Amino acid sequence: MTSAMVIRLADDNFDVSETIVIDLPFAVTIQGLSYGTANINAASGLAGKPMFRCLSESYFKMLNFDATSLAGYGTAAGEDSIRFLGSGTYNEIKDCTFERFYNTILDSTNAELWIFESDISNAQNNGILIHGNVAGVTVKVAESDFIGCVRGINLDKGSAATIQLA
Repeated sequence: MTSAMVIRLADDNFDVSETIVIDLPFAVTIQGLSYGTANINAASGLAGKPMFRCLSESYFKMLNFDATSLAGYGTAAGEDSIRFLGSGTYNEIKDCTFERFYNTILDSTNAELWIFESDISNAQNNGILIHGNVAGVTVKVAESDFIGCVRGINLDKGSAATIQLA
């Protein structure tokens, strides 16, 4: 990898049976061709694990994340959609939908998260969970809905945080 990259997914279903770890030297964008046409589905083998672990800058755009595609997935701890673990990284989620994850989006560092125009539905624990030991997390959420979630946003642990909700 010599520069930032965009991975464009066709209008199709993409099954995730093992956690996808993003740990790259440059930012990566994973996006659908248009809103609502690329589906990221939980598949056999993913039980007890998150779909994505992001250690480097990651952008997700125009994707549907679905935990209901695997019976019972998303109802137990650890069955999260995206975990941000990269210290000091910048990350975006835009025009995405999420259905029934345990914690839909989890940040356990001082990453910067921008979540725009996304729908998080039926989160079994938290739509967004901020739970970090490192000071300085930034979370900005705009024009996003939390539908039927146990908790929409949980600012559980962190310090020197910047939080903007619109």
